[in-house]
Amino acid sequence: MPGDRPSRWRHASAILLVLAAGTGAPVWPAGAQDSAETPPVWAFDPAEPGPDQPPDGRSLFDHLFAAERDGAAVTDVPYPFAALRERLLRHLGPGAKQNQVLAQVLIPHGRALQRNAAAPDHFASPRLVLAVVGDPPSPPPGLRGLGARLKDRLYIGYQEKTRSLEVISYNETAGRFEFQIVEDYAPGRAPRVVYARRAICVACHQNGGPIFSQPPWSETNANAEIARRLAARAPEFHGVAAEEGSRPFDQALLISTAVVKANLTSAYQRVWRDGCGQVGQTEVGQTEVGETEVGENNAAIRCRAALLTAALQFKLSGGRHSDRNSEAYRGDLAAPLRRAWQRTWRSGLAIPRPLIPNRDPLAGGFDVTAVFDPLRARPPLDVWTGEAPGDLLAVVAGLAQLLPASDATRLDNRLRDLARDGALPRSFVRAPCAVSRRSLDVWAERFLFRCESEGPGGLLLNGHFYLRPEARLEGGIPWLVMSEGGEQAMKFEDLAIAAEHLDERDGRTLVSFQPLNRRDRLHPRLPDGSVIEAIALTWADTIEDAADPSAEIPDHPANGEVVLTMVQDFAPVSAAVAGLLRQADEQGAPGVLSESAFHGGRAMAAVLAALGVGSVADCCGDDMGLPPIALDAAAPDPALGAPQAFATYCAACHATAARFPPNFLTVKAEAGESGIAHCAERIAFRLAMWDRPAEARTKSPMPPASWLRGAGWSPAAWRDGAPRAALRKHLADLLAQSGTSTRQIEQQGRQAYETLQPCLAGAD
Repeated sequence: MPGDRPSRWRHASAILLVLAAGTGAPVWPAGAQDSAETPPVWAFDPAEPGPDQPPDGRSLFDHLFAAERDGAAVTDVPYPFAALRERLLRHLGPGAKQNQVLAQVLIPHGRALQRNAAAPDHFASPRLVLAVVGDPPSPPPGLRGLGARLKDRLYIGYQEKTRSLEVISYNETAGRFEFQIVEDYAPGRAPRVVYARRAICVACHQNGGPIFSQPPWSETNANAEIARRLAARAPEFHGVAAEEGSRPFDQALLISTAVVKANLTSAYQRVWRDGCGQVGQTEVGQTEVGETEVGENNAAIRCRAALLTAALQFKLSGGRHSDRNSEAYRGDLAAPLRRAWQRTWRSGLAIPRPLIPNRDPLAGGFDVTAVFDPLRARPPLDVWTGEAPGDLLAVVAGLAQLLPASDATRLDNRLRDLARDGALPRSFVRAPCAVSRRSLDVWAERFLFRCESEGPGGLLLNGHFYLRPEARLEGGIPWLVMSEGGEQAMKFEDLAIAAEHLDERDGRTLVSFQPLNRRDRLHPRLPDGSVIEAIALTWADTIEDAADPSAEIPDHPANGEVVLTMVQDFAPVSAAVAGLLRQADEQGAPGVLSESAFHGGRAMAAVLAALGVGSVADCCGDDMGLPPIALDAAAPDPALGAPQAFATYCAACHATAARFPPNFLTVKAEAGESGIAHCAERIAFRLAMWDRPAEARTKSPMPPASWLRGAGWSPAAWRDGAPRAALRKHLADLLAQSGTSTRQIEQQGRQAYETLQPCLAGAD
């Protein structure tokens, strides 16, 4: 509702600030902005986009839509878009509901490359953006973990006017996001999927992944006026309602949240690849206890093994903690990582910024000015120095996110089985309790319990359970805190409990519960990986409580006791990882610890196999049966008669088969005019922007700064260099033939860039 918008905006801001660690000024190490200092290294550097073809593996999109037709492997992308969305939901599983796992918004006047494709009537054909933002209730049969691993990893942009989809999806084997274009996406056509030119994509997607606007997302139908104008044209577009109360705002928030989380993937993978040192190199250094350590191709591998162990602990704990006090964590992970970090990233690791400035096209005009252009270089979101404890914790938590949730459940259950069958060490925590009863009605009784003990090993526990006539007992523990040395050490919230045993004798009642995290259904675990196996509650002379059943748990004198049983069942996981370490170190065999990218599915499969859990076919572990990779292989037209500088400095983005950005080096205008001549006004203006200070530019200069840096040019050298002069000279000659000059074009463009001649298909 419109009146609810300010509070919803404040709530959204709080969420995104937490997830993105702030969206304000970048956090630089002391002195890092000084020109004499070595700048931080980017976790992903747009100056190094990587090859267009995946170096290993394939995108999730390829795996999702692979099919066989007439004995040949093809990519079957269903049309219309509603059919594609339905296919996605089927892949996510029968329990997946669209409003829980997908988020979609409409953007009539955005900043994508295709932003002018629907001109002049943008509201008749808005761009649709879809993201997978939720996990299915359970993975679908035959596609183990695929649904869960789609969350935050698949993004699709659809513009009907261009008959194309723009797709960003994760490649788990290569540990990177892939950029793809689906061409000829229209009725009666055979859609063709190509991997896009990464140099084009990362000029805006400077994190190597998805990007989105900052709140309040004024370009989308989260903007009430945008929604109203869209609804005036049609109630919905491709199954997405134009105006539906606060829902578009919520959808934009979900996409932003997914993008913020996806943004850090490149940082996690960079630390896995380089943070522990180079696999295969010998390291000599000091351990934390002062002993000299000589690594024989195992220092980096041991560090990775400790990192995997910590990630597994974090995953099994439901994202609460890992054991940062263990000898392995301190000696094999924290200390080597800190040394390698200082060698590799002395000034820190710069984390890209995924959110671009919010822009309201209805307030500021439809032209995308330099300050709002995603091409504009963005400062880092943060800089990880490796010294702050939070840096390593962020990496551990991030790698844990890459472990399939379905496999975490299988591992958790396997450890429970091993605990039942084996003589694993157990420990106990006791506390006095007050147990009271409230009769709700004839169908159930509600029991409340409050348990508390102080000092080392202290415990605070509040909970309730219902006892029904058929003696079925279930309930919950909203709050469980275990202290150590008088300090709060471990906190568990929202635990579900189900009775394993109920016994009444000699005036006393015994109830034994099995606790579970309500959110992920994992058993609650301590930082060292040990599981809280059972909670046993005994009491006599139940206190009859006449208070309102909806009231808080009352403070009664103790009439019973609770006993928590902990089992050290994580040891088998540590042993499994140790086996992977021996395999990589002693045998020199390839495996999950020696791969350059962290593959969560393979890591989990290897650990489960070591624990005797049979493997299940991984949807994305095998590229066999996929259609051949198609690339944009267009090249500059040799008949252009233009200086070589155009091919050298413009071809990466403008000698393509795609129409956006304008491919003026490969096609001619409709009247047979060369693409360069047709686009001369806008090219000349963009080149002229290098003469203006950054704060005075009305449009982003071309070529983009990140591309120039990758080609070895500083901004000043490019501005004053011969190649730009050659480009400008050729354009000046072309403009003179039409009776104008570069000076006139620059003056006209500064006043109103959109009045310059559109470049080819109306692209910017």
